[in-house]
Amino acid sequence: MATVIGVRLPVLHRYAPAFTAAHRAALYRIVPDCASPAASWLRWGPPSPPLLAALDRADLLGVLRDAEGLAPDAAAHTAAALLADPAVLGEPRPWWTELAGGAAAVSRVLEAVAISGVKFHDVLTVSLGGVGTITNVINDTGAVTSSGTTPTDVVSYP
Repeated sequence: MATVIGVRLPVLHRYAPAFTAAHRAALYRIVPDCASPAASWLRWGPPSPPLLAALDRADLLGVLRDAEGLAPDAAAHTAAALLADPAVLGEPRPWWTELAGGAAAVSRVLEAVAISGVKFHDVLTVSLGGVGTITNVINDTGAVTSSGTTPTDVVSYP
């Protein structure tokens, strides 16, 4: 049942806002290793920036940081949403800062954007707060950004 609802979740979200608001937890939560409409939509549904923005933020971040499972599908949906509207998931700086808690998640989102045919120019990465390391700027391109605040730049990709 979760799959049937999940692939149609963008339509339900758009045309039945009272219903989706009343059933928010059942529709929009993503629980690891558990079938849910939101998880089914991430895997098989069409991109929908408004629906992505409605998902539980902690759940979405957890999926993006997960090394397996829905991560590639969630990254593709997130990339499509960010390309349509960079602020769809909230103010971009806090969103990327929060996402940066999982370096693999940031890499997956940027990889999904790169796969979609987007060309990047003058992309800069910096370790915020002096915590963590960024392995590459985009995919395997760009130098390592250590926990210092020295930025790494990629002039053009691909």
